[in-house]
Amino acid sequence: MVPKADLWKAIRSMCIDCSNHQPKEIRLCPIRRCPLWPYRMGRRGIRAETVLQTMPILPKTDRLAG
Repeated sequence: MVPKADLWKAIRSMCIDCSNHQPKEIRLCPIRRCPLWPYRMGRRGIRAETVLQTMPILPKTDRLAG
């Protein structure tokens, strides 16, 4: 099992990448269909591991489509 701290770092890293390295944009993220959206602010950690394991890898254009 992966420590929760590592999961949050992975989620944060993906959100930073998707937001063009603008941390303020993570809070303003409009892409609610993203599987990480509910976790972007560091909440709902019980299911974070499951989400990361089952999340499809989307091309960057799909993530930005909203």
